[in-house]
Order: sequence, then C-alpha cells, then structure tokens
Amino acid sequence: MEYSAKEVMNFLNINRETLRHYENMGLIHPRIDDKTHYRYYTDFDIETIAECRKYRSADFSIKEIDKIKHIDSLSQYVSILEQKQEYYKKQSLYFYKLIHKNNETLDKLHSIINHSHLISIEELEECYLFPASYDFKHFFEDKDKYLNFTSTVHEDFAFTDFSLLIKKDDFINQKTNYIGGTSFSKDWIEFLNISVKHMIHVKKQKALSTIIIINEDFNINYSLFNPALQYIQDHHLVISGDIFATQIAKIHKNKNRYLKVWVPIQ
Repeated sequence: MEYSAKEVMNFLNINRETLRHYENMGLIHPRIDDKTHYRYYTDFDIETIAECRKYRSADFSIKEIDKIKHIDSLSQYVSILEQKQEYYKKQSLYFYKLIHKNNETLDKLHSIINHSHLISIEELEECYLFPASYDFKHFFEDKDKYLNFTSTVHEDFAFTDFSLLIKKDDFINQKTNYIGGTSFSKDWIEFLNISVKHMIHVKKQKALSTIIIINEDFNINYSLFNPALQYIQDHHLVISGDIFATQIAKIHKNKNRYLKVWVPIQ
C-alpha cells in the first residue's frame, strides 16, 4: 500500500522538510509519479521514519542512524549500542556536574533575594582566570580580548564564569585598572581537562565575600565596597591579596550586573 506525503506527515506528526531530509539522506526511497511528481511512500518507508524518530529521540545522529540501517550482523548492532552507552555515561556525568554548577549559582542568587549572608567570611575557591584584558579602561578598544573564547570548547562554556581580578594595591588606591576574563574553578579544570597555560592562578584563601551591583559597562564605583571595608575595619582584619569577583547574573532590561566579590583577609 502507498501513502501520500500529506498522509505520512499526519501519521507521524512531522513536517515536509523532515520528510525530504530523510529522503535526501537516503534513508527512505519514495516513488515519484512521473506526471504529477508527487511522492508516494510504502509501509516500509513509514516504519523507517518511525525508527529514525525513535533513534533521534535517543540522541542518535542521522549519520549513526544511516550506519544502523546498513549493518549486516547483530554483532555490529551491539557494537553501535555499546558505543552509544559510553556516550550516555559521559553525558550523564556532564549533566550531573552541570546540576551541581547550577545549584552553586542558585544558592548565590537566593542569598541575594533573601538578603542573607550579603557579607560573610568564607573560603575563596581555588580557580584559574583566563584574562581577556589587562586594562579595563581600554577593554572596548581591544580587538584581541576575546581570543580566550576561541580556545574554550563549546561544552566547557557552561562551567565558566565571567570574572574580574583587582590587584590589591589598585583596590586599596581605588584605581579602575582591573583584569577581566573567564574563570574556571580548580574542580572544573580537572573535570574538563583544561590546560591552565596562559591562565592566572587564584589560590584558595580566606576571604570576606559580598555582593555588589554594577552597570553594564563594568564601571565600578568603589563606594559599593564601603560596607565590606567597614566590616574589615570593625573586625580588625587586613586585606591580604588580590580581589576576585564573578558575575552571578546580568539583568538585561535594567542593565545591572550582580557580582560576588571575594576580598582576601587575614
């Protein structure tokens, strides 16, 4: 029995572009009427399309599906599924880590919304900063500032943070000369097997943490640090290292950036 393209699309809830794509890939071979040029599909074509949908839902590529269609032994099929199983395991670990990363961000955001722990003493996690610019005053004029993006694999970007590093002396003297770039925690560096060459190492250390809100162009007003500096003074603490900050969120409509800042202390 044969079916028109419209009938097949209704049966399988697919569009004409998908149907034609399967044909172009050589997965199905409809009969084309010589006079009308209409395409007609057999039950085997429909079964093939249904199989394709099943495999696509299981994250098989069209190339992998085509390979399955041309295997000639059960052992070959087993081999393909075993390879896919390894892929699933890697993806499972990836998303498990991604859930952890997202939870870290959510914890920071909830603390802002609930107005809790806006100033606290905690450990700055060991991380590595890939600098985009060493002089933020000329950031928007520097054409090479995005070179670190090209060396970051697409999947790795989910684990990076947009970050700032302010040298201790520049912070104390309230200079707007800070380093900007992308950073990874040490745990993510190890998990993703990322080279730390050309990165700035930010060591694990005791720090005062706080949240500041700046505008879109990274124009930092040092008065935003007054509550943190007052806390340091009241508790007889000393700034002991470079200040590090990561962007938690950017609200595009009001152009606000929320930064979590760590001021190393002793």
